[in-house]
Amino acid sequence: MINNMLNKFIENNSLEGNIFGKNNSERKSKELKKEIKNIKIKTDRSNLKCPFCGSKHVHIHSYKNILLKNHVFDDKIQYLDVKFKRFICSECHKNFSENIENRYKKTKITNDLAFDIFNDFSKTLLIKDVEIKYNIHFNLAKDIITTLCNEKMKKTAKF
Repeated sequence: MINNMLNKFIENNSLEGNIFGKNNSERKSKELKKEIKNIKIKTDRSNLKCPFCGSKHVHIHSYKNILLKNHVFDDKIQYLDVKFKRFICSECHKNFSENIENRYKKTKITNDLAFDIFNDFSKTLLIKDVEIKYNIHFNLAKDIITTLCNEKMKKTAKF
């Protein structure tokens, strides 16, 4: 099934630049209204260790906010304003951040949105449609689709 999906993708997107449409001027992003929800991450500092040296002597270095794109509805896009802590290790003096559970691989989108993108791609088989609907860059859409497709292939492969 996945091989059929990849073959259809190659057929639909390989000739005449169909990934972007007939020409790049046809690409249009929708203007979406923003809806922002604030979230603060709480870390249990009793089990906190430096990921570089393993030391338990870590201190809060700073706070940082990041906007994560969460869901896209008809004309509205939902963002999560996530406030998280940055730490510094007293022994190796390296900085690190607390883990944001729902963040997709160091991007500014959530895992939920990544799965929505993959599911929409599996229906249309055009990256252009996914890119325009979710207002994301082509390379990000391609990365999400190939990564999730490879993970799905590994799960279904029998050795």
